[in-house]
Amino acid sequence: MSARVDQIVQVLEEMWRRQALLGAFRERTVPLVAKRLGVEAKTVHDKLVRQLGPQVKESRDFDRLVARWLGGDPQPLHSVLVAHAITEDDRERIASFFKHHDTAA
Repeated sequence: MSARVDQIVQVLEEMWRRQALLGAFRERTVPLVAKRLGVEAKTVHDKLVRQLGPQVKESRDFDRLVARWLGGDPQPLHSVLVAHAITEDDRERIASFFKHHDTAA
C-alpha cells in the first residue's frame, strides 16, 4: 500500500471520529496522524493537497470533498482517492474505508 493512500485514509478516519469544523479539524488531525506514523505533519498535509492534484489544489478543496462525504455524498472524495491509488491494496483500503464509514447510515 502506498504512503499516500495510507496517510490520507488515516486522516479521514480521525476526521470521522472527531467530526467538527473541517478546516480547524484537519489542522488538528494531520499532526495526530503524522505523530502516529513518525513523519512530519507537512508530509501528511502534502498527501492531502499536492499529491491529490489536479482535483485538489489547496486545503479548502480537500475540506470541501470531506464536507460532501460527511454530508452523505462520498462519490467525489472516493473518485479522487481512487484516481490516485497506485496499487490494488490502495483500492481495497479506500473501498474498505468507505464501506465502514458510510455517512448515509
